Amino acid sequence: MPMSEVQAHPLFTGLTRPAMIFGVTVDYLSFSAMVAMCAFIMTSSVFAALIFIPLHVVGWIGCQFDLHIGRCLSSACTFGTLPHTR
Repeated sequence: MPMSEVQAHPLFTGLTRPAMIFGVTVDYLSFSAMVAMCAFIMTSSVFAALIFIPLHVVGWIGCQFDLHIGRCLSSACTFGTLPHTR
């Protein structure tokens, strides 16, 4: 087998897949639900909680391209990282 052909076995793909609910990862679902709840609490309007729908659609489209997109984006947006010191 040439080195340019990489075969993925379905067993290993299933073992590395993150937990998903409604087509998005659990991390992204909790983030979008938290944003929707904060919008509801700040405005006291049920219609403000509907921001969950476009957030969920964006996350669903992102998870169609890469299942680990939520983890990649959260690691790119981390604040307060400490430099490596001895």
